[in-house]
Amino acid sequence: MSPPPPAAQAVRSWESMALDLLVLVLFHLPCIADRASFATICRHWRSIRRRTAVTTVFCLLSGTTHRIRLPADLAGAHLCGSHPGGWLAAAAHVPGGGNNVAANIFSREKVPLPSEQQLIRQGTLCPPGFHLDGHPMFQMRCQLEDVLIRAITFVSAAPSSVARCVVVAAAMTCGHRPGIALCRLQIDGHGTPRWTVPKSAILYGIEDVVYFEGGVVPGFHFINNKEDISVACTSDVRALHGYWSKVQGQEDDDVFSTLPDSVYIIRYLVVSRGRLLMVRRYFTWSGSDVRQTLLFRVFECQIKLNHHGFEIYSWAELERLDGRALFLGRGCSSACELPQNSGIREGRIYFIDDVGCNESLKMQDSSRYNCMDMGVYSMQEPE
Repeated sequence: MSPPPPAAQAVRSWESMALDLLVLVLFHLPCIADRASFATICRHWRSIRRRTAVTTVFCLLSGTTHRIRLPADLAGAHLCGSHPGGWLAAAAHVPGGGNNVAANIFSREKVPLPSEQQLIRQGTLCPPGFHLDGHPMFQMRCQLEDVLIRAITFVSAAPSSVARCVVVAAAMTCGHRPGIALCRLQIDGHGTPRWTVPKSAILYGIEDVVYFEGGVVPGFHFINNKEDISVACTSDVRALHGYWSKVQGQEDDDVFSTLPDSVYIIRYLVVSRGRLLMVRRYFTWSGSDVRQTLLFRVFECQIKLNHHGFEIYSWAELERLDGRALFLGRGCSSACELPQNSGIREGRIYFIDDVGCNESLKMQDSSRYNCMDMGVYSMQEPE
């Protein structure tokens, strides 16, 4: 007897084939609006779309996950600061790109921040015989310019505490004039908050900012690429105090001889246990815009008087973090005290790819941010 003919393979319906194609289809549909249209094609695809899990955020300290939905108008914004309680600072980093705002991702409350800064510039020629503040030829004029915000940090009070809260930003206008500005979240006579620029606030190479009460004067501490410290006080927003900074035992720019010549350094400021910490991040940057972090070094501030009687910020290097972990981000770095049996080991430094988060990159493409050079660094010796 001849063997029976092979059973005919069942013909798969178009609807069942969608499961195999779903990943490929979604890969070619990055736009949410296109995905919504795609979901209306057939009932089976709609059911698959509904079962797609909402993106969650995992908390390393508690081990729990949270569902976070950002307000629609923050989509694509540059998140450049945070505050405990769910507050985020979102910056409009290209002209016409939207408003700067402080938003709470839990309560959905929003506090607007100004997107423009008033600058004084030389204008038209003055009439003959007209003198203005020692400038006989030119008349000064006011003009508004868009600001590009690199980092925002909050004073200790939450933004909803309007009477106390001040937001400070390291800002650059579209005219490429670097500087800093302070904004008190308090409605003025015109109904909008405004930036206040301290005198002599054109500072180059600003890398980070944090609010610290334990310095020579309490206020917002800025650090530049020379590791000099500038302090803007909340009590007198027009005043800006500058201080030299010195790493103990260091005579010149400290790059280890074992590191390649193409090593660069950026700095973060962190407040921990009532002390100000400076974190150096050493990284390489190739011509193809590929960065690789090599190591971190942590220094603790000790304010001292030099022989001329001026205060300087003296930095002593820490070999260990002693029960702490650091989370680095411009304007919002934090130090966490680790409980017993924590899933995080002490001495860990968590970092993101914000080395190249500068004005030029944001002007080129406001919607793309690198995420290659990020991870965890350990200050402890491997076990």
